[in-house]
Amino acid sequence: FLSFDMSGFEIMDKVHSQMSYELSGESGYTLQQIAKGASIEETEKNVELVKKIAEVGQYFTVVDMLDNEKITRLLPILDFDTTDMFLKVAKLIYRFTEIYNQPTIFIDNLQQLVGYSGLDGKQGVDKTLNFLKELARQFAVPIVLISTLGRAAYDKTIELSSFKESGNIDYAVSVAVGLEPKFITDNDTSITIDDFRESAMRDITIKCVKSRDSGFQKKYITLNAPHCTFEPFDENQPHNTSVKRQNKRTKFVDDFMCKVS
Repeated sequence: FLSFDMSGFEIMDKVHSQMSYELSGESGYTLQQIAKGASIEETEKNVELVKKIAEVGQYFTVVDMLDNEKITRLLPILDFDTTDMFLKVAKLIYRFTEIYNQPTIFIDNLQQLVGYSGLDGKQGVDKTLNFLKELARQFAVPIVLISTLGRAAYDKTIELSSFKESGNIDYAVSVAVGLEPKFITDNDTSITIDDFRESAMRDITIKCVKSRDSGFQKKYITLNAPHCTFEPFDENQPHNTSVKRQNKRTKFVDDFMCKVS
């Protein structure tokens, strides 16, 4: 996970909260509790959490792309200009293909990679997308690229044009998936974007707005915001967080992966 947005510590706090919820349900630590050091004390609950984090950490590596000291440790034998963001991304992807078997690369986010590479606007987005597409093919890895939205798209239904400086996104990517509040999908005017943001449980529509090889359209999910966890949406009990609902997660993931390849 190559982050130009949050620091590695901020991302791992979210992971800790999510894993705590997986282990303890609603009594698990919220993001705010994790950030305040709730998981530091040596208790049985926290020891179990540390073991879970260690297990996840085998398969999930976070790189703060602005932390050149850490990147130098990841690439110890290479001497190169760490201000060259394109080169830094390329060398890290190469490094991860050496360490892991068929890794998936996440980049957060497109617009900041463009900016830190000294580019801007639509042409900068196009150049960055073409560069990442070449890397994906060269190293045979999927790259999941996160994009911000244009401000005008915040309270409107997601389309390809919603992505900020959308540029060549329509042509360069194999699949484009957007998240929007379900109340916007439903055209429910009784709810505002502020109401949505203040809610702990947020019903969301995940929409495939472009796919070269699937007919997937949309699916509902629910964000448990305090615990940084997405859960399957339950039509009958929209905010149900029971064990039964958690057991549906595997089916939801399998269903999604089948429809969006």
